[in-house]
Amino acid sequence: MNRKIFYSLTAILTAVSLSATEIIDLSKPAEKKFPVPAEFQKYKVEQITSNRFSSLKELKRYGMKLVNDPAAIDGKAMTVQPAKQEEADKIHQKDFVMGIQGRTSKKALAWKRIKLAHIPQDEKYHWIQVGKVKLEPNTVFFGHSWMIQQNLSQFYNADDPAQNNVTVMVSIKFTGPAYVKNSKQKNGVFIDRFLILK
Repeated sequence: MNRKIFYSLTAILTAVSLSATEIIDLSKPAEKKFPVPAEFQKYKVEQITSNRFSSLKELKRYGMKLVNDPAAIDGKAMTVQPAKQEEADKIHQKDFVMGIQGRTSKKALAWKRIKLAHIPQDEKYHWIQVGKVKLEPNTVFFGHSWMIQQNLSQFYNADDPAQNNVTVMVSIKFTGPAYVKNSKQKNGVFIDRFLILK
Protein backbone atom coordinates (compact mmCIF):
# COMPACT_ATOMS: atom_id res chain seq x y z
CA MET A 1 0.00 0.00 0.00
CA ASN A 2 1.19 3.50 -0.83
CA ARG A 3 2.56 5.15 2.33
CA LYS A 4 0.67 8.40 1.69
CA ILE A 5 -2.65 6.52 1.36
CA PHE A 6 -1.87 4.51 4.52
CA TYR A 7 -1.32 7.65 6.61
CA SER A 8 -4.46 9.29 5.20
CA LEU A 9 -6.57 6.23 6.10
CA THR A 10 -5.04 6.10 9.58
CA ALA A 11 -5.93 9.75 10.19
CA ILE A 12 -9.51 9.20 9.02
CA LEU A 13 -10.00 6.09 11.16
CA THR A 14 -8.55 7.87 14.21
CA ALA A 15 -10.92 10.81 13.76
CA VAL A 16 -13.93 8.49 13.34
CA SER A 17 -13.01 6.49 16.46
CA LEU A 18 -12.99 9.53 18.74
CA SER A 19 -16.08 9.57 20.93
CA ALA A 20 -17.92 12.80 21.73
CA THR A 21 -16.43 12.84 25.22
CA GLU A 22 -12.90 12.79 23.80
CA ILE A 23 -13.46 15.87 21.63
CA ILE A 24 -12.51 18.94 23.64
CA ASP A 25 -14.10 22.27 22.75
CA LEU A 26 -11.45 24.92 23.35
CA SER A 27 -13.55 27.81 22.07
CA LYS A 28 -14.75 28.63 25.61
CA PRO A 29 -12.91 28.13 28.88
CA ALA A 30 -14.55 25.59 31.17
CA GLU A 31 -16.61 27.15 33.94
CA LYS A 32 -15.30 26.55 37.42
CA LYS A 33 -17.87 25.26 39.88
CA PHE A 34 -18.08 27.15 43.14
CA PRO A 35 -19.47 25.90 46.46
CA VAL A 36 -23.22 26.23 46.87
CA PRO A 37 -24.42 27.82 50.14
CA ALA A 38 -25.73 25.27 52.65
CA GLU A 39 -29.33 26.50 52.44
CA PHE A 40 -29.48 25.62 48.72
CA GLN A 41 -27.80 22.21 48.82
CA LYS A 42 -31.10 20.32 49.05
CA TYR A 43 -31.82 21.37 45.46
CA LYS A 44 -30.39 20.36 42.12
CA VAL A 45 -28.41 23.52 41.42
CA GLU A 46 -27.22 25.14 38.21
CA GLN A 47 -25.05 28.21 38.53
CA ILE A 48 -23.98 31.07 36.31
CA THR A 49 -20.81 33.06 36.99
CA SER A 50 -18.90 35.57 34.86
CA ASN A 51 -17.77 32.97 32.32
CA ARG A 52 -21.40 32.57 31.21
CA PHE A 53 -22.71 36.14 31.48
CA SER A 54 -24.56 36.43 28.20
CA SER A 55 -25.36 40.08 27.45
CA LEU A 56 -22.13 41.99 28.08
CA LYS A 57 -21.47 42.66 24.41
CA GLU A 58 -25.11 43.24 23.50
CA LEU A 59 -25.70 45.83 26.25
CA LYS A 60 -22.30 47.51 26.19
CA ARG A 61 -23.85 50.67 24.72
CA TYR A 62 -25.94 51.04 27.90
CA GLY A 63 -22.89 50.75 30.14
CA MET A 64 -23.22 47.08 31.11
CA LYS A 65 -19.77 45.64 31.67
CA LEU A 66 -17.70 43.05 33.50
CA VAL A 67 -15.50 44.50 36.24
CA ASN A 68 -12.90 43.09 38.59
CA ASP A 69 -14.21 42.70 42.13
CA PRO A 70 -12.20 40.85 44.80
CA ALA A 71 -15.42 40.24 46.75
CA ALA A 72 -17.11 38.46 43.83
CA ILE A 73 -17.19 34.65 43.82
CA ASP A 74 -14.76 34.43 40.89
CA GLY A 75 -13.27 37.91 41.12
CA LYS A 76 -15.57 39.41 38.48
CA ALA A 77 -19.05 40.94 38.48
CA MET A 78 -21.47 42.49 36.00
CA THR A 79 -22.57 46.07 36.57
CA VAL A 80 -23.91 49.12 34.75
CA GLN A 81 -21.65 52.15 34.40
CA PRO A 82 -23.16 54.62 31.89
CA ALA A 83 -20.62 56.89 30.19
CA LYS A 84 -22.48 60.06 31.19
CA GLN A 85 -22.48 60.89 34.91
CA GLU A 86 -26.01 62.30 34.74
CA GLU A 87 -27.29 58.94 33.45
CA ALA A 88 -25.41 57.10 36.19
CA ASP A 89 -26.85 59.39 38.88
CA LYS A 90 -30.34 58.90 37.48
CA ILE A 91 -30.36 55.09 37.58
CA HIS A 92 -29.04 55.01 41.15
CA GLN A 93 -31.73 57.32 42.51
CA LYS A 94 -34.47 54.74 42.01
CA ASP A 95 -35.53 51.54 43.74
CA PHE A 96 -33.83 48.53 42.16
CA VAL A 97 -36.25 46.56 40.01
CA MET A 98 -35.50 43.13 38.59
CA GLY A 99 -37.44 40.21 37.23
CA ILE A 100 -37.70 37.37 34.75
CA GLN A 101 -39.33 37.72 31.35
CA GLY A 102 -40.71 34.85 29.31
CA ARG A 103 -39.89 35.97 25.82
CA THR A 104 -41.68 32.96 24.36
CA SER A 105 -45.00 33.91 26.00
CA LYS A 106 -44.12 37.64 26.18
CA LYS A 107 -45.13 37.62 29.84
CA ALA A 108 -43.44 38.70 33.06
CA LEU A 109 -42.77 35.50 35.00
CA ALA A 110 -41.38 37.26 38.09
CA TRP A 111 -40.93 40.85 39.22
CA LYS A 112 -39.30 42.29 42.34
CA ARG A 113 -38.72 45.83 43.60
CA ILE A 114 -36.06 46.41 46.25
CA LYS A 115 -36.78 49.75 47.87
CA LEU A 116 -33.82 51.96 48.71
CA ALA A 117 -34.82 51.76 52.39
CA HIS A 118 -34.40 47.95 52.29
CA ILE A 119 -30.96 47.81 50.65
CA PRO A 120 -28.40 45.91 52.80
CA GLN A 121 -26.07 48.48 54.36
CA ASP A 122 -22.86 46.45 54.51
CA GLU A 123 -21.88 46.73 50.81
CA LYS A 124 -21.48 42.96 50.58
CA TYR A 125 -23.02 40.33 48.30
CA HIS A 126 -26.37 38.93 49.44
CA TRP A 127 -28.61 36.22 47.97
CA ILE A 128 -31.97 37.58 46.82
CA GLN A 129 -34.76 35.45 45.42
CA VAL A 130 -35.93 36.82 42.08
CA GLY A 131 -38.86 34.44 41.92
CA LYS A 132 -40.27 30.95 41.41
CA VAL A 133 -40.94 30.53 37.72
CA LYS A 134 -41.62 28.03 34.97
CA LEU A 135 -38.83 28.39 32.43
CA GLU A 136 -39.76 28.89 28.79
CA PRO A 137 -37.66 28.13 25.69
CA ASN A 138 -36.61 31.80 25.74
CA THR A 139 -36.32 33.20 29.29
CA VAL A 140 -34.35 36.26 30.43
CA PHE A 141 -33.43 37.85 33.77
CA PHE A 142 -33.50 41.66 33.73
CA GLY A 143 -32.54 44.42 36.14
CA HIS A 144 -32.18 48.21 36.14
CA SER A 145 -34.83 48.72 33.44
CA TRP A 146 -33.30 46.03 31.20
CA MET A 147 -29.80 47.52 31.36
CA ILE A 148 -28.66 44.30 33.09
CA GLN A 149 -29.69 41.01 31.47
CA GLN A 150 -28.88 37.33 31.67
CA ASN A 151 -30.28 34.64 29.40
CA LEU A 152 -31.66 31.62 31.30
CA SER A 153 -32.88 29.70 28.25
CA GLN A 154 -30.13 27.05 28.44
CA PHE A 155 -31.83 25.59 31.51
CA TYR A 156 -35.14 24.95 29.73
CA ASN A 157 -35.88 21.22 29.48
CA ALA A 158 -38.16 20.28 26.58
CA ASP A 159 -38.02 16.55 27.43
CA ASP A 160 -38.98 16.88 31.09
CA PRO A 161 -41.30 19.88 31.66
CA ALA A 162 -41.29 19.34 35.43
CA GLN A 163 -37.63 20.38 35.44
CA ASN A 164 -38.67 23.85 34.24
CA ASN A 165 -40.18 24.74 37.62
CA VAL A 166 -37.28 26.57 39.26
CA THR A 167 -36.38 29.22 41.80
CA VAL A 168 -33.96 31.86 40.56
CA MET A 169 -31.54 33.39 43.06
CA VAL A 170 -29.16 36.27 42.38
CA SER A 171 -26.06 37.29 44.35
CA ILE A 172 -26.09 41.07 44.38
CA LYS A 173 -24.20 43.93 46.04
CA PHE A 174 -25.13 47.61 46.38
CA THR A 175 -22.48 50.26 46.99
CA GLY A 176 -22.24 54.02 47.28
CA PRO A 177 -24.20 56.78 49.05
CA ALA A 178 -27.25 56.31 46.81
CA TYR A 179 -27.80 52.96 48.55
CA VAL A 180 -25.70 52.94 51.70
CA LYS A 181 -25.73 55.79 54.19
CA ASN A 182 -22.37 57.58 54.55
CA SER A 183 -20.70 55.27 52.02
CA LYS A 184 -17.42 56.48 50.52
CA GLN A 185 -17.62 54.07 47.58
CA LYS A 186 -18.91 54.77 44.08
CA ASN A 187 -22.62 54.14 43.46
CA GLY A 188 -23.08 50.72 41.92
CA VAL A 189 -25.10 47.53 41.63
CA PHE A 190 -23.02 44.37 41.10
CA ILE A 191 -24.06 40.79 40.29
CA ASP A 192 -21.52 37.99 40.55
CA ARG A 193 -23.61 34.81 40.41
CA PHE A 194 -27.02 33.30 39.63
CA LEU A 195 -28.34 30.03 41.02
CA ILE A 196 -31.11 28.07 39.30
CA LEU A 197 -32.68 25.78 41.91
CA LYS A 198 -34.65 22.78 40.67
